[in-house]
Amino acid sequence: MDDLLDDVLPIVLSFLPAHDAVRTCVLSPRWRHLWTSAPGLRITAVGGFGNADKFNHFVDRLLFLRRHSDCPLESCEFDLDDREFDFNCISSFQHVYRWSLQSALDCNVRVLRCSFTDTNPNFPIVPDQLSEYPDPLLSQHLTRLDLHCIRCALDFSGCPVLVDLKMEYCITHAGEMVSPSLRQLSMICCELNMWHRTQITLPNLVRLEFVNCSGRLPLLESLPSLEMAVINLGEFSEDRCSRSASGCLDDDPCYNCRFHFEFIAQRGGSHFFQGLSRAKHLKVLAYYDDAFIFQRDLKWRPTFPMLKTLILDD
Repeated sequence: MDDLLDDVLPIVLSFLPAHDAVRTCVLSPRWRHLWTSAPGLRITAVGGFGNADKFNHFVDRLLFLRRHSDCPLESCEFDLDDREFDFNCISSFQHVYRWSLQSALDCNVRVLRCSFTDTNPNFPIVPDQLSEYPDPLLSQHLTRLDLHCIRCALDFSGCPVLVDLKMEYCITHAGEMVSPSLRQLSMICCELNMWHRTQITLPNLVRLEFVNCSGRLPLLESLPSLEMAVINLGEFSEDRCSRSASGCLDDDPCYNCRFHFEFIAQRGGSHFFQGLSRAKHLKVLAYYDDAFIFQRDLKWRPTFPMLKTLILDD
């Protein structure tokens, strides 16, 4: 029975917030170091620290001890909600954003999740204090990455075994997205560059979900392994004509149409569907009236030689 408990208790501790898991060390000598063997670590917002420096020190010390533990850490989660802190949490957001994420990866975690929630109406979704992009993440072990309300670069070449990436309400103005290993990509309500198209080259991508993102639609350059794609152009895309649902037809086009026409002339083909041509299952939705990229791409009569299921909704 004791052996069974020794196997089960660390797993149970993985579901507790880190500050509660650490407190179990005072229960008995048997529990003293038990929390350091938990396969998962959940760092959450909590009151009681009094100021950001003490909370940041706690996070640093926590990750240091796990990094030097004999038991592997499989997953790490940062779930920071400003409503749970009893101090100004922006500097803690900064600390996690710039240092703690990479520190967690140095523990050789396979799964990393990070979520910032700032309910202060004076701040945008991603606070201005997090306006600088952190250095690209580096890990030889990371396989899954979930990001929520964070500003990030799209260079994942330093994570050679990353296969699953999910981004929600994130901001990225990167010129290109690079990952040699990524197989699943989900971008929901993210903000892309408004002035340039993000080039996406993911040779091993199998599943793509691109929903309600703002900014310019990305350029799907090379997706030779793609099997399934769900695309919802949404209402916040910058690729829309300011005059007509089908785009300007006169010799004096609006800026958005001119931007699109010049790009198509250079590319010599469809803008969006060309990158989806290898998909076996494709669902494309365009709910707003002036989704002229969607309409004009269809006029190129794109071919899908591998396609088995197609759903179009305009």
